[in-house]
Amino acid sequence: MNCYVYFKAKIEHEAAIIIEERKLNEILRQRFNYMPRLERRPDTTNGLHTWMEVYEDISDTFEQDLKLALMQTDLPNLQYSERHVEFFLNVDVCA
Repeated sequence: MNCYVYFKAKIEHEAAIIIEERKLNEILRQRFNYMPRLERRPDTTNGLHTWMEVYEDISDTFEQDLKLALMQTDLPNLQYSERHVEFFLNVDVCA
């Protein structure tokens, strides 16, 4: 299963978001062996960027792992909107 987390943040927070996302990624890699990816929409709306964290092949404890790691960053203070979390199953259509 994969997890996609997206949120909005003011464009002036871009550098700080990247720093805190690197911190989050390092925590998740070291403690839980996750290899997250960070993406951002190329355009802005009303002075906001939309950010996407992508987590592949997550475990059953992922949500709790992510919450623990997130508390060790300043990301919640930099976000303009709530973090939206969605889960998707891998589907092999060639089987």
